[in-house]
Amino acid sequence: MDPACGSGAFPIGLLQKIVYLLEEIDPDSNLWFDKVCTNVPNLVVDELKKKFDSGLFNYIRKLIVIQNSIHGIDIQPIAIEIAKLRCFLSIIIEEKVSDFKDNRGINPLPNLEFKFVVANSLIILNPDGQTSLFTNVKHECDLETLRKKYFSAQPGDRNKLREKYDTITNEMRDSIKKHNLEKNTRYHQLVSWSPFTNTATEWFDPKWMFGLDRFDIVIANPPYITLQKLSKSDPKVISKMIVSKKNPIYETYTGSADLYCLFYERGLKLLKDNGYLTYITSNVWIKSGYGMPLRNLFLKNYDPINLIDLGPGRFSSASVATNIITIKNAPYSLSTRTLDHTKLNLNLLKNFLKTKSNVCELKQNELFTILTPIEFSIRKKLNTNAITLREWRISVYSGIKTAYDKAFLIKGDVRQRIISKDPQSDEILTPVLRGRDINKEKINFANEYLITTHNGYYDDQHNRIPAVNINDYPVVMTHLDKYLDKLKKRSDKGKSPYNLRDCAYMNEFFKPKIIYRRISDRMNAVVDNDGYIVINTCFIITGEYINFLCSFFNCNLFKLLFKDVGALGGKGRNFITNIKVIKPTGEDRAYTDQEFYKLYNLSDDEIEYIESLIHNY
Repeated sequence: MDPACGSGAFPIGLLQKIVYLLEEIDPDSNLWFDKVCTNVPNLVVDELKKKFDSGLFNYIRKLIVIQNSIHGIDIQPIAIEIAKLRCFLSIIIEEKVSDFKDNRGINPLPNLEFKFVVANSLIILNPDGQTSLFTNVKHECDLETLRKKYFSAQPGDRNKLREKYDTITNEMRDSIKKHNLEKNTRYHQLVSWSPFTNTATEWFDPKWMFGLDRFDIVIANPPYITLQKLSKSDPKVISKMIVSKKNPIYETYTGSADLYCLFYERGLKLLKDNGYLTYITSNVWIKSGYGMPLRNLFLKNYDPINLIDLGPGRFSSASVATNIITIKNAPYSLSTRTLDHTKLNLNLLKNFLKTKSNVCELKQNELFTILTPIEFSIRKKLNTNAITLREWRISVYSGIKTAYDKAFLIKGDVRQRIISKDPQSDEILTPVLRGRDINKEKINFANEYLITTHNGYYDDQHNRIPAVNINDYPVVMTHLDKYLDKLKKRSDKGKSPYNLRDCAYMNEFFKPKIIYRRISDRMNAVVDNDGYIVINTCFIITGEYINFLCSFFNCNLFKLLFKDVGALGGKGRNFITNIKVIKPTGEDRAYTDQEFYKLYNLSDDEIEYIESLIHNY
């Protein structure tokens, strides 16, 4: 089953694979043909025997596989129509034309209305009301019989079966009235489905639409769209997907997540015991904060078998970096085979998975790292005797958020004009750094200053430092008055429009600290002993061993660690505090790369690998 089948590429691809396996296992179709004929109407059996006697084995295989094993859902009607057409074409090419037979020997095409449906896979039937799907078991049995007959029904019989479907739904409407179920949204949803039109249904239920509760295989390339974007364009759809933030239908839901996360969860819940899900999606969930609930779900309830990082640029139609994962509906075996994209040849994917992959145990509440064997060995040494920075005596803080930088950030010449009129103003004009001013072990001060009208804070001795009173600095006040209308409208402001919002850690900026960019393709950390303030395009780290720690952030080992984490944007404090580092003893000083190699007891081969990797970093 494909819950986002689009034009049917995956279902048809799976059809081809199943037919290939049947052909290899049973070339003459003797065993398989006898088995499938036991559950097929006599009229259909007669037609299948004609095809069998003509040697059209793949025609029979494809027809029966489509009837029994292929299911697709998509919210776009045109996509479903194309998926059906692809099914038709796959069958037609197996026909044998004869000018001496009725209709040139070509059988009528199957009816696929109960194979491919236009629906929203992510919205389940309303959970309110009676738990049974049906008020009368007869309706369920009648619908099951109808589905089986409808697939191979001739045009005349097909119309009668459609009328029968209308009879079933009308009987259900009568039951709604008879049993006073008018308020039961669930029953109204069931009778609203119209499988013989292209009208999209806003919910999906496999039992009602396909006659199945669970599937052996769920395969998909679900859409990639942030839930934040979707909530703005169609908030009603989001509300139907999650019910409420306190009681979500999807435990992987977070406001910043992507739609494909919900498709993962929905697909897993549709698996039979020991069934398999295989998706290809953006790989952001592997490394992101919003992917944490999804990663934990995989390990808590399922068994991730294979995880392949395809990296960026693998497909012309997708610019994002992608991955393929296969998950079994079984308890986690504590073993996942992973394959890094740098060693990947898509044409030899199966062989590469066997020969180039690495087996590792994925952990709850951690990133899913995909490493080569030598990287796995290095990572193991990096974690030996190391502790997370959360366990160190350090603190990580975001830079100042002014909510209106144009007013609070000034150039050096503006500062000079202000203090020439009022020298006391220099007390609140503090040198400031942006992310672009931070490079590896170097600060490029751009001669910019922050008007530090803080809202009050406590120093290290717990003495209260009162909020800045703008009336004490009339020239600065005159400067800010030019932007007063905008300053008043800020949500992030202090006791007055002139004040910055509360910042309990203001005192930390004036201590020796590490500064690093919020968004960067590498760490670029620097130690600041001069008391710069930074805005919220940076983070700062204060505490012990900051010289040692800064050199670690800039060393080759950290580049190796960082390469499979991606840009820092949005990870910030959590990313840093979860890093494990061996805590040094003795004086706080910077280490060289060679000292770090020795500290972590790396072999010559491992050092050579790191150096070659960093050369292209």
